[in-house]
Amino acid sequence: MVRIGLGVTLILFGLDMFFELLPHNQVMIKEFVFACHGLLTNEFIMSMVGVVELISGICSIIGRWIIVALSVMVSIAFGILGFNFKVDI
Repeated sequence: MVRIGLGVTLILFGLDMFFELLPHNQVMIKEFVFACHGLLTNEFIMSMVGVVELISGICSIIGRWIIVALSVMVSIAFGILGFNFKVDI
């Protein structure tokens, strides 16, 4: 059950990279907006993150290659943590 919930979440956030499914109008600090703008100008990085999230989510839901999908998502998770630690602290 957790595997399917994680898969649906990954697919939702992966599709959000391409189709703006979730609202992004929350208040953010100025440094975070500046850093996000820098990442979004390079379309290759964010589209690859979206593709990796989609593939990992599909693999999690199907039940095949779960270890590979989760190990690939570790790199995305460390990137998110590193980005937030750099901007927030």
